[in-house]
Amino acid sequence: MFATLLDALNAPLFALAGALMAPFERAPAWIALVLWSAVSGGLMTWAFRYTSNQRALRHVSDRIRANMLAIKLFKDELGVTFRCLLALMGNTALRLLHSLPPMIVMIIPFVLILAHLGVWYQHRPLRTGEAAVLELRLTPDAWNARTAVELLSAEGLKAEPARPIPDIERRSYSWRIRPTAPGRHNLRFKIGSQTIEKSVAAAERISDLMPASVLRPGGSFTDRLLYPAERACAPSTGVEEVRIRYIDAERSTPILGIHIPWWGTFLIVSILAALAVKPFVGVQF
Repeated sequence: MFATLLDALNAPLFALAGALMAPFERAPAWIALVLWSAVSGGLMTWAFRYTSNQRALRHVSDRIRANMLAIKLFKDELGVTFRCLLALMGNTALRLLHSLPPMIVMIIPFVLILAHLGVWYQHRPLRTGEAAVLELRLTPDAWNARTAVELLSAEGLKAEPARPIPDIERRSYSWRIRPTAPGRHNLRFKIGSQTIEKSVAAAERISDLMPASVLRPGGSFTDRLLYPAERACAPSTGVEEVRIRYIDAERSTPILGIHIPWWGTFLIVSILAALAVKPFVGVQF
């Protein structure tokens, strides 16, 4: 049930992400990442404001400040300091408890945002003329049934060899592919009597901002969540996954000369944005 719901959500969310990213395709990739990270931080602050018990959080925050002040004022009184430390630990735990409901509410949209940003920032597109390995894995039943697999021709891509290379241990067939033109290309496979597709992103420059899906999932719920650009293969196809493997596939974001993972940039910027809008939203964390 959850996998079916996720498949239904992924298609419109991928289209929405494409519409939001479209104005930035010609700009440096980090600009859109910073902008939408800041927007996400602001939206999460607003959501926290209306899904948490703000009165209880303010009360706990006041008690924490009072205990910290007491520790500073009575630092020579060991008994008072010890009681204040115990109270401080209890109030901190209570603060975390009051923060749980909004965290539970926000965890699903937060994960979906990260997953769809990952389509644009986790992996770079292939360069035109760059070689990569395409691997199609079958389920145990399809492999044991010796289901016939064929890679059909695709415009803008060159695949070799004509007959796939089998790997018995991984239950897979592999080809070497090479894009001959930039753009989003669709490879088509014939598995038994059925046909499936796999998208391949190619660009003249690896810095170009475009969605790059390195995996089309099968039955795995985790893969469906982390790789939302393409609909999961139907169980009837016998396909476990279709994956593209190439060197130096992952992106990073340069900030002040330091390259950090894109999700690190997202977390840093969204937290800073949340702190910046906190006084305007009137929220207590």
